[in-house]
Amino acid sequence: MSDLGNWIADHPAQAYEAYWGPGAGFSLMEHIPEHLQSGLVRYLLLGVRPGRFLTAALEGDLFEAVKRGDEKSVAGLRGIVMFLYNSTSTAAYGSREKVNEWCDEGGWIAIREKERSDG
Repeated sequence: MSDLGNWIADHPAQAYEAYWGPGAGFSLMEHIPEHLQSGLVRYLLLGVRPGRFLTAALEGDLFEAVKRGDEKSVAGLRGIVMFLYNSTSTAAYGSREKVNEWCDEGGWIAIREKERSDG
């Protein structure tokens, strides 16, 4: 794993706030179960596909998410939805196609770097 990937794994809220902006890390800690935070931040920032539960939640397939999730994850679904709606880009969630495209583009950091180099 890269240095950035290790930092995200160890400090997901700090990493998310550093790249997304003030308050984003607090929102992550407030809404996302702790055991899901680093996987979600790796997905959002780097485009690394998370596990089956988070992937299903990101795709909007709540039936699959409930089927795949453990008790703590399923209990956190409302918070995950609130976090996605309030603290991420709508390009990162909502359908299988959006999730695949987000991963293919390399997540928020790669998207921002491409925008800067194109603009």
